[in-house]
Amino acid sequence: MNAVGYILGCIGLIGAILIILFPERVRAFLLWRSFWWIYSSPSFEHWLRYKCTANKIRAIGILYLLGAVARGIHLIIQPK
Repeated sequence: MNAVGYILGCIGLIGAILIILFPERVRAFLLWRSFWWIYSSPSFEHWLRYKCTANKIRAIGILYLLGAVARGIHLIIQPK
């Protein structure tokens, strides 16, 4: 394990926690006009704008957090 892995892991954990704590701000950030890739996918924009709720964003954040924790555990217990 190197320093880059630790830094990326910390960024991932912080990102997951922010998604869980502030789902509406995450949604507003994704709907911000400078994200050109959202507007290339009208179905994703429609889902994000009209069908996406705070609980759905929070569930995505929880899955992201579980993935980050599982990856951290895997890095700790992997054979050397």
